[in-house]
Amino acid sequence: MRDLFMNFAKDEGGATLVEYGVALIVAILVGGTTLSLLGADVQANVNGGCAALDYGTVGTDGSITGAGDATC
Repeated sequence: MRDLFMNFAKDEGGATLVEYGVALIVAILVGGTTLSLLGADVQANVNGGCAALDYGTVGTDGSITGAGDATC
């Protein structure tokens, strides 16, 4: 039993796995934040284009407000 514990303490494979896990979590957070910010910018651009064409604005749920029967 002591040998098993000593081998486990010397094994660095677990540390590498933890490092990859932390790197994966950081990548997910950065990617999620980036996509969230890009989504807001895209919505602002679509709203600007619709307003320029006088089609109204697109809401977060995809609905168009301020437009007659026109679709954007």
